[in-house]
Amino acid sequence: MKPINLYSLLSVKNTFEKEIYIKAKETFGISLKESEVDDLNELAKLFYEKQFYNLDNFFVDFKIPQINCEFDLLRISKESIVNIELKRTLKEEKAKKQLFEHKFYLNFLGLPTYCFTFVADEKQLYTLDDENNFEKVSLDVLIGKLNEQDIFDKINLLELFTPKNFLVSPFNSHKKFLDKKYILTERQSGIKQAIIDNCSESIEYSFVGITGGPGTGKTLLTYDLANTFINDGKRVLIIHCGELNIGQRKLNTTTGWEIKSISEFHSFINKIGEYEVIIFDECQRNKRNQFDLLVKEIIKNNRICIFSFDEKQCFSNAEFKRRIPYVIKEELGAEIFTLTNNIRINEELSSFINNLFDKSKYNQNMIYPNVEIIYFNNLELAKSHTRFLIDQNWEVFNYTGSFYDKLTYDKYQFDFNENAHQIIGQEFDNIVGVIDQTFFYNQHGLLESRPVPKSPGYNLDKMLYQILTRARLKIKLIVIGNTDLYKYCLKILNKK
Repeated sequence: MKPINLYSLLSVKNTFEKEIYIKAKETFGISLKESEVDDLNELAKLFYEKQFYNLDNFFVDFKIPQINCEFDLLRISKESIVNIELKRTLKEEKAKKQLFEHKFYLNFLGLPTYCFTFVADEKQLYTLDDENNFEKVSLDVLIGKLNEQDIFDKINLLELFTPKNFLVSPFNSHKKFLDKKYILTERQSGIKQAIIDNCSESIEYSFVGITGGPGTGKTLLTYDLANTFINDGKRVLIIHCGELNIGQRKLNTTTGWEIKSISEFHSFINKIGEYEVIIFDECQRNKRNQFDLLVKEIIKNNRICIFSFDEKQCFSNAEFKRRIPYVIKEELGAEIFTLTNNIRINEELSSFINNLFDKSKYNQNMIYPNVEIIYFNNLELAKSHTRFLIDQNWEVFNYTGSFYDKLTYDKYQFDFNENAHQIIGQEFDNIVGVIDQTFFYNQHGLLESRPVPKSPGYNLDKMLYQILTRARLKIKLIVIGNTDLYKYCLKILNKK
């Protein structure tokens, strides 16, 4: 995306045929609707009447990748940031919320930030004051802020607004989470309000479900709800269907937070009546007898239960066969809220993972600069390089092993690494995945893994999916001796 002079953009629109105008917009990465360009024209007329001509260096219609945040007009100098949103008519609460969110994201750049809304029908400008009140201001205020901007460097907006600055994990960034240094997407906020309304209206037991694939913000929404209930004075029990990670243990040291691993089931199942809200996280993996007993206690004590799950994130055939998501939807009649937009994994990594696990998802239009495939023909080379990557601050996670037996994949793993079960719900910048000769494509082109002798029954392909979908920025895939998989990975990466 390139900055443009706003007068120039409007001059091209009013001078050239449509084809040239469209080409100019494409050159500068502009996709404003024509109605918004008309609103911009009204603003430009007011600037022109004031004999103000300093409208250079504007980025038009910039979107922060993976985050539902779009800026109509954005100008960034070494002195400050100015953002202007274009509206035909004013819907005050919506406009105020938008400016508040824009101010939140822009403040990450550490510069004085000024956000404005221009309403074309009124020819009126609005802004947020220091207390975030939405108020009218004169055009002279905006002109003054633009005149303060003097030094403009070349800017790569995608590098400046890297999503990892804004995406907060309750586990990996627990302090930011507790300090509320994040904003829920519009969809997350809508679900949150619906669940709170549901809970406040309930006079007896109530079941609600939150579901979504990797990277959709399910964990953040689930824990944000917990935080809201805790701050409202409710006693909340969070049951995590897995081992507690470091972030969860840190949250447990914070007043009001009670997170229990499912392995502690017998320590809390008879105390359900002591809690007002029960949140069952990653419940798709739960044993059916425990699940049924928990439901029985919730009904007996008239409690609220929020199930958070992803039906695809099971590690074994036994977990899939329990059909816990089906029970939640059909037998308990829970109201289910679904998150669909991926806000953690960028489009490139998401496309690669889809390509890898399903040949029918092969995408010829995507390139993968942040994915690397490495092939080794023996375990020692693979393990040596894996250790090197760990020293280079890459995250390497084990396939979950057995308490009793040595498994074939233990030969290229390190005991000090966390396993796939221990990283549920977490996220990391750069991740290494390992594919050995256990993996193959079935007749439908889906990636599967053969059973591993003496293993506890967890499928390597399901654990690999869990591992890779934790990545935010980069993936390295180490392929050991599996020539067919390596050849297909090359096909994914090479589009010629």
